[in-house]
Amino acid sequence: MLPKDVTASGPNTAPVITSNGGGATASVSVAENTSAVTSVTATDTDLPAQTLTYSISGGADQALLSVDASSGVLSFVSAPDYEAPTDTGGNNVYDVTVQVSDGNGGTDSQAIAVAIINVNEAPVIGNLSGRQSPTPG
Repeated sequence: MLPKDVTASGPNTAPVITSNGGGATASVSVAENTSAVTSVTATDTDLPAQTLTYSISGGADQALLSVDASSGVLSFVSAPDYEAPTDTGGNNVYDVTVQVSDGNGGTDSQAIAVAIINVNEAPVIGNLSGRQSPTPG
């Protein structure tokens, strides 16, 4: 009788998001006019190691953010301006849900509330035209 190669595998273990304190929800704060938000990270105990893929799976403001499928880096599509919020509630808190998948049916997700912090911006002097002149003072 010839020996046979036998591969035993247990049930698939779902990946677990560990970034931003882990858990089902997280809050992060980002300065206005900044695109980068956070890096979503996860662990998976399955062997052999499985490739983890990140995606946006929900949230009221999901269209305003993107996530890199392989690195988990979460970013704004367009950097937010505190004085002109575009989030659903108009309150400078952008809600998005990020999901990680191991490609074998295991997933985990985290609802992230991204709060925008107002930054003191330097004043801009407009173009002086005609006979206008600055007033000494």
